Amino acid sequence: MSTELNVGIVGLGGFAGTHHNVVAELEKRGECKLLCTCDPGLANFAARLTELRVAERGVRTYESIEALLAAEAARLRILTIPTPIPLHAPMHRAALARGLAVYLEKPPTLDPAELDAMIALDATAP
Repeated sequence: MSTELNVGIVGLGGFAGTHHNVVAELEKRGECKLLCTCDPGLANFAARLTELRVAERGVRTYESIEALLAAEAARLRILTIPTPIPLHAPMHRAALARGLAVYLEKPPTLDPAELDAMIALDATAP
């Protein structure tokens, strides 16, 4: 795995927009590199992708987290998941299974038992 802080962001709308803006600023300062993003509504975000200059920055786009992880997990160090709350736990599990650090928007889940399972999974992650 690379020592560079290679980042992936799940989503393009809602809170994901803020994540994209922050990572773009950090990238300008040489603190990280956005490698990829995904959104099931990718076709609806053409203007946003242009605004974010994803093609110019070499950011790869995918329509699902599964496709993103299959193609990019070996190059990523961290995946940010600013998606709707019900998607957090399965996306968290998928990213951890690939050995990635995960940043979740809060709350991670609304189910206390699911939160306990997520914490336990984090504790055993490499």
